[in-house]
Amino acid sequence: MTALDTLSPLDGRYLTQCHELRQFFSERALIEQRLRIECQWLLYLDQVVGQQLLDGTARVTLEQLVRQPPADSGECIKQLEKTTNHDVKAVEYYLRQYLADQKIADDNKLYSLLHFALTSEDVNNLAYTCLVRQALHDCLLPAMQKLVVTLRDLAINYADQAMLARTHGQPASPTTMGKELAVFCWRLHRQVSCLKEHSFCAKVNGATGNYNALAISFPDIDWPVTCKRFLNERFNLADNPLTTQIEDHDNLLIVYERLAHFNCIAKGLAQDIWHYISLDYFKLAIKKQEIGSSTMPQKINPIDFENAEGNLGVANSLIRYFSDKLPISRLQRDLSDSTVLRTLGTVSGHSLLAYRSLAKGLAKIKLHPPALKEDLNNNWAVLAEAVQTVLRKHYHPRAYELVLDFSRQQTVTADSYRQFVKKLPLPTEAQNSLLALTPDKYLGYASQLARTVADLGR
Repeated sequence: MTALDTLSPLDGRYLTQCHELRQFFSERALIEQRLRIECQWLLYLDQVVGQQLLDGTARVTLEQLVRQPPADSGECIKQLEKTTNHDVKAVEYYLRQYLADQKIADDNKLYSLLHFALTSEDVNNLAYTCLVRQALHDCLLPAMQKLVVTLRDLAINYADQAMLARTHGQPASPTTMGKELAVFCWRLHRQVSCLKEHSFCAKVNGATGNYNALAISFPDIDWPVTCKRFLNERFNLADNPLTTQIEDHDNLLIVYERLAHFNCIAKGLAQDIWHYISLDYFKLAIKKQEIGSSTMPQKINPIDFENAEGNLGVANSLIRYFSDKLPISRLQRDLSDSTVLRTLGTVSGHSLLAYRSLAKGLAKIKLHPPALKEDLNNNWAVLAEAVQTVLRKHYHPRAYELVLDFSRQQTVTADSYRQFVKKLPLPTEAQNSLLALTPDKYLGYASQLARTVADLGR
């Protein structure tokens, strides 16, 4: 099979942009993580039950499996699954056979404690949590942070570049391009910060969350405390103390809902840049051999921003389903979450692809100041806000209505604006201030606000 034969574009057309996620979300990655967890649990049991389950050779072998499972372990376990029809049980049987092949033990003492008192969900929830956390910190957050840094630099570069704002699609009080990009930078930064600080948790508490099998087997051990230590010491995870058979996925959902929030903001950025390109505020870099349209040779299209928008939409549509589905499990357990969790890689892949498309697009745009200046010069009416506010300051009883009649009954030009201001009942100082005003100078604190993001991402 080649890239032309794949079912998902993430494994075909877009593989080179998100291939590193395979090490966290492929079937092999999940199988190997389950194997590591089974080994870690056996090593931990040896530590806490005080019955010398493992000799030195066994411990070394298990620790080696934790560090690096055999290259063919995934294939071997999948082969066993054809017989067991149970993915986690196949891991247990593989580990038993592997230890036998290594001649680790000559009796059943060790083998009988493989997967001891665990439910498959103990293994799976821990595996998914570890894989998601690593994918987040190794792949997604760096790409998200790169967007923040790119926007930060653009915001600083364009902090003073005056621009006509648009509210409801109509000309509005001017701003700067830098300040508008700084808004996105700040919003995305907040989501990145929350994700960086997120504390992941998992559960190891048996078939219905009560430590039943552990308690009956070793009643002298405080298993809630012991399992909490296992999660913390072996995986640096917090413990979810109250669950049914499954970990409730609430903690994992916080991550993906936060990711969805980031994606939603990023989608707004992609759409706004698309609009700025359509207004000629940004020019797209030209590559001689690239084709914009199969029939219109002059076209250069904002495809990176469109690609990002589409991928962000795909990712968020799945996350919305996660939010509806994953917190619910019938009574103490049903299996409908299992197939849903297998799409975590799909969500992560489309998100990562979108971040990289956005970054690529932002690297290909260049500000076109003449277009921004022309728009400002053609829209002197945006100074109406300034005029009516100054009139209010000086207690004019019909400030708003006076300016409304002027600004709506004619096209406001530089000359008509100044003639209007000269007739206003204002003190000389206030009148001169308004006469000196131009659309590109009516910026408030926009330039300073743009620069407030200067330290983000450092």
